[in-house]
Amino acid sequence: MDTSMWQVAWDGDEVAGSIMNTIYAEENAQVGVDVGWLDHVSVRRPWRGRGLASALIVRSLAVLRERGMAFAALGVDGENPTGAVGLYERFGFRPHQQWVTYRKPL
Repeated sequence: MDTSMWQVAWDGDEVAGSIMNTIYAEENAQVGVDVGWLDHVSVRRPWRGRGLASALIVRSLAVLRERGMAFAALGVDGENPTGAVGLYERFGFRPHQQWVTYRKPL
């Protein structure tokens, strides 16, 4: 895990938001595509609506491009009430695959 690609926004000594960018080199070699992932995109509630997620995404895309990636990818809950889908679409992300997650009480 290369934490040097992670982007963290600080407000004093508090983390306001972060993106844990990851390149899965083995998977990329298997599928023949250079893709970097924006994993765990998050902005804490008190800092939402201020453009912080956009700034983190812009920096993340630059980091992945600098590492030679041709594509960027991320996963999102399509019913996320925070507006995440719209944010990602404004940056040019488009649906590529969809899946359903199941769960049951134990």
